[in-house]
Amino acid sequence: MIRVVFHLSERDRSRAAFNNISNLVTAMAGEPGELVLLVNGIAVTSLLEGGESEPEWAALRQQDVRLLVCANSLRGQQIAPERLLDGVEVVSTGVLTLIELQQQGFAYIKS
Repeated sequence: MIRVVFHLSERDRSRAAFNNISNLVTAMAGEPGELVLLVNGIAVTSLLEGGESEPEWAALRQQDVRLLVCANSLRGQQIAPERLLDGVEVVSTGVLTLIELQQQGFAYIKS
């Protein structure tokens, strides 16, 4: 089973992250797998409800891609979790979550 965590920390890389994940979903063609996007840093602003990236992230959620966001980054950007898109999960520390996922066998891809 394919297990991948994509890491997005730069807002201007959001489109590239979406394309990489979408291409992988297509290539997997229904094969079992776990895909996660972990967002931290300034990129957390791309996960706001009503934002320009909302349609892309919603499409990934429809494909069972988990969207995780760092609570520390939300605080740093002064963003309340309630402003995030539906289905986005807040994790306490993004970097620690990346480490834990890699220890669980997830491949790491920096977007």
